Amino acid sequence: MKRLLFLIFLLTSALIQAQEKFTVFFETSAFELKESEVDRLAQWIQSNRDSKIIAMHGFTDDVGGFGYNDTLSVKRVQNMYALLKPYLKIRSDFSMQSFGKNHKQSKNKSENRRVDIFYLKKQDLALEHQILGIKRVAVAADAPLIDKIKNAWVGDKIEVENLFFHLNTFAMLPESKPAMDNLTQIMIELPDLKIEIQGHICCQTKDHNNLSLQRAKQIKRLLVANGIDEKRILTKGFGSSQAKFPVPENSEAERAANRRVEIEILEN
Repeated sequence: MKRLLFLIFLLTSALIQAQEKFTVFFETSAFELKESEVDRLAQWIQSNRDSKIIAMHGFTDDVGGFGYNDTLSVKRVQNMYALLKPYLKIRSDFSMQSFGKNHKQSKNKSENRRVDIFYLKKQDLALEHQILGIKRVAVAADAPLIDKIKNAWVGDKIEVENLFFHLNTFAMLPESKPAMDNLTQIMIELPDLKIEIQGHICCQTKDHNNLSLQRAKQIKRLLVANGIDEKRILTKGFGSSQAKFPVPENSEAERAANRRVEIEILEN
């Protein structure tokens, strides 16, 4: 029991430490950075292009009234958001907090005029929800695909239903258009979403002609043709190596379950 508690403590400590912080400083009464700070910020951005911002906190020194400093600290955070948004990922629900001068003031006033930027490095993004203490939201099996994706974590796999192909080819049947249109719209509505399309086949133990991969690639081609950036889409074919039912299957229902397309969430 003591060993288990110790391991939990180590894991919790590691998650807390995974959150990084970078700080920029401002001149008195200013909400825009001076040139030297802009240069320092640019260097930080260049070194953290794959990182993701989760929070920004604004502070001021104790000169001036509370109302004035609250407004000033908000402007500092807003200015930083505008500077960083074109270059780095920022959580859509990121925490923007303004402390004004209502914080423990350093004797060095210049240290109080700042914005703290909290972020996760690329290697920690897979644990983003755990680090932030976000709990899973239960989603019904028959929920719309967009709800399943919005509530998915990095590494989750979600089946995309109603994608049909001509027998033994990667040519898609017309009946697949509504599902493809839906997937395209989801990719448009969720611009930070990055997926891997994974193809699976039924009925045979060997994937002749790499059909599962070719079908995944066909779905990617259609998404790209509809304006989705190809860099957001990876593809993989598993053949029947991840079959839900033993091959050969005993029914059409089992064959349909094995013959499927899934998407793995890479970024969300």
